[in-house]
Amino acid sequence: MIRVSVAGIGVDPRNSQPIVVLNDETGQRGLPIWIGALEARAISLLLMNVKSRRPMTHELLDNVIASLGYRVEKVEIDRHSETTYKATIKLIPAISGETKLVDARASDAIALALSVGAPIFVADDLEFVLPASEEEEQKEDEEFKEFVANVKASDFTLREEPPLFTDPDASEESET
Repeated sequence: MIRVSVAGIGVDPRNSQPIVVLNDETGQRGLPIWIGALEARAISLLLMNVKSRRPMTHELLDNVIASLGYRVEKVEIDRHSETTYKATIKLIPAISGETKLVDARASDAIALALSVGAPIFVADDLEFVLPASEEEEQKEDEEFKEFVANVKASDFTLREEPPLFTDPDASEESET
């Protein structure tokens, strides 16, 4: 397993899909993972240390894990099936008991790991972006590396969240 950190969130210019980029400890290899918009938002908020007005899924999951007497030890992105990277969340008991392994999508596991400060690892056999040997591939790699090096969580804009409920009887005029 290779320990990684979240380099940032970006958008694939070809299809406008968000990407989370994980870098190895040397910063010379990256693993781009295409994710959903909601997961990108959650990870972006975590990277910027911004609290959402409403609890997010990773916070709920952390609360459930803690209420069961466990904590997240680490996240391992350990497999890829067709279009989805999968992860294993390793839970250890807070006091005593048996270690538990939970399957998850990589994006959800990354958000949880960032939320609780757990390390993230990637299996050695998953394909990192490596320096290319052919000229055309080298150019594409350089463009991608430049993109990864310059992407920041602040490249995303946050929309104001609408209220959960509106009162249909409330008038727009203020009382005087």
